[in-house]
Amino acid sequence: MSNTDSRVSARRRWGAVAALAVALLVASVVPVGGGVPSDAGDTGVSLFDIAHVVGYAALAWTVTRALWVSHESEAVGATSHGVLLAGAVLLTVAYGVGIEMVQGVLGPRSFSVDDIALNAVGAGLGVAAGVVVRRV
Repeated sequence: MSNTDSRVSARRRWGAVAALAVALLVASVVPVGGGVPSDAGDTGVSLFDIAHVVGYAALAWTVTRALWVSHESEAVGATSHGVLLAGAVLLTVAYGVGIEMVQGVLGPRSFSVDDIALNAVGAGLGVAAGVVVRRV
């Protein structure tokens, strides 16, 4: 792939990251209607728990892919893949913490450490999935 193609691909991937980040922000600050079941029931896992894990796994996956393409298209030195992967997790978790802080200020949703933990689990799973897909 040429350097120009790499830059275009990197821009598209970062655009996907931005679009997903905006979607997560909107979904996180909009009040939840009464028609969505949120209780955990017998399993102990609610739809909101699953949504946190899946949403942040998707975000971490797109961040991971964007970082890899950016790393390959730019002369960024000998940054190890481990540093890129840790960066993807940290960036995703930091975004989730930021959203939780916004929820705490805006209401009617509230700040939740449990949600941050679910976001972190999702971020780890998303980065792991990105690694597996890249190796296959």
